[in-house]
Amino acid sequence: GRTAGLIAAAGAIALVPVSLVPPLLGQAGWGYFAAAIALGIAYAAAAGRFVAARRDRSARWLLRVSLVYLPVVLLALLL
Repeated sequence: GRTAGLIAAAGAIALVPVSLVPPLLGQAGWGYFAAAIALGIAYAAAAGRFVAARRDRSARWLLRVSLVYLPVVLLALLL
């Protein structure tokens, strides 16, 4: 319940600065930078929704967002 939501939110929030490391090191461009920020905010918002409303529906939504997040961020890194 509550602990799972807090862990999910902490992980989502931690991903935002970590995902910004490649552009800061010159290993990715502005397109990746924009995608990483937008996707990180979306993932953190889904985690926040799960913290606020610990229901099956919000948990499923968080799962779907997480399944989209990583492949799209990695694709943006390759482009």
